[in-house]
Amino acid sequence: MSRYLFFDDGIIDEKKGVFRECHRPIKSEHNPILKPSLPWETEIVYLYGTVSRDKRTQEFRMWYDAQGEEGITICYASSVDGINWERPLLGIIEYLGSRDNNIVLKSEGFGNLLTPSVLIIPGEDKSSDERYRLIYWEDSRKGRSGGCVAFSKDGLNWRKYSGNPVFCEPNDVLNCIYDERHGRFVCFQTLLLHNPSFYYPQDNLPGMKRVISIRESEDSINWSEQEKIIEPDSLDPPDLQFYGMSGFNYEDIYLGFLWTYHTEPQTSDIELIFSRDCRNWERVNKNEPFISLGEPGSFDSHLIYTPNQPIIKKGEELLIYYSGWDGPHNSSRRKAAIGLARLRTDGFLSYRALSSGFILTTPILFEGRSLFVNVDAENGALWVEMLNPSGEVIKGFKKEDCREITSNSTRELVRWKNDGLERLMGKRIRLRFYLKEARLFSFWFE
Repeated sequence: MSRYLFFDDGIIDEKKGVFRECHRPIKSEHNPILKPSLPWETEIVYLYGTVSRDKRTQEFRMWYDAQGEEGITICYASSVDGINWERPLLGIIEYLGSRDNNIVLKSEGFGNLLTPSVLIIPGEDKSSDERYRLIYWEDSRKGRSGGCVAFSKDGLNWRKYSGNPVFCEPNDVLNCIYDERHGRFVCFQTLLLHNPSFYYPQDNLPGMKRVISIRESEDSINWSEQEKIIEPDSLDPPDLQFYGMSGFNYEDIYLGFLWTYHTEPQTSDIELIFSRDCRNWERVNKNEPFISLGEPGSFDSHLIYTPNQPIIKKGEELLIYYSGWDGPHNSSRRKAAIGLARLRTDGFLSYRALSSGFILTTPILFEGRSLFVNVDAENGALWVEMLNPSGEVIKGFKKEDCREITSNSTRELVRWKNDGLERLMGKRIRLRFYLKEARLFSFWFE
């Protein structure tokens, strides 16, 4: 069942003595987890791509871009733990006269294959040659450039769609997902707006401003037109552009990582955004980076970009993958590698009480047999009481009946002295969370 998170106050009826706090992931001490080391990677590997985890084998799989003598190719790596990656010699694509490489797709005529989104279609027969879809941008040297599609049975051996490109609007920055909630393919693509007054000669597109658009498809071949969904506003720095975006499902909402490009210094970091309909997005902590740039001299000191679905859950934490660049956007000498950051499950935001406070929800449906919380009350405490929709405390579920929670846990069962939760199943109730020097990240029923 879906968890209740606190990206807005949609389920909050009343609160006192608490405030919403934003949290950042911690970068891995193993960074960069993948860096150039092979002839076809020269000095650049980056995750304009995809990371996923096989539900059956639990293997981590990565499709990434590498830049070499024969253009930018799509490469493959795998991992047991999500930290240490292997590049298998697949023998699929010939590169500089040899097939001993991990390349799964390249462009003819030394063109570039960019931003590969690898999608597994739910419900598709495992033997189907189209179980995997690859949506990418081909900067072609032999034909038209544009958004393209390829099909695969295993995610390694790909067949390009004969009708490529399937869309041609001139921007190669895109990230795609398959939205299971609505059974559709969704593409977040940068849209270029002509704006002569937005002129920064150090940018490679002076007089053009980058914003974010959405387009959709039922079959990954026939796409809607671009529709602008998010752009800088009058309160943003005047040189701000939105270079790209990763939008993805998380529980029953959509989360996004917005690539905020600062044109003057030519740097880019990541802001956290969220939406309930995939079109209307809110910036969670405006102009504050969720993933910030590294220290001078580090692999991610100037630019950070994210793959199409950057988050993978591992145990009780979230692994967040990203690309880092060590030089400004237009530098020809910059290098790129792939990094990892970690965050506790649901750890994007919390409600925090520095002393004592409470949160009262609107009426919600009790869908399970138990209530769980993701809470940090190691230096304080949390209690929960249940109320009927009218706001009257239900007998046996007062604060005084609740067993005090004093742990730091991503999955803590809420107990009362005389549990009788069966009688509340299927009914609408309210919850009042009492916090004392504690943080509440999420709650849910099971």
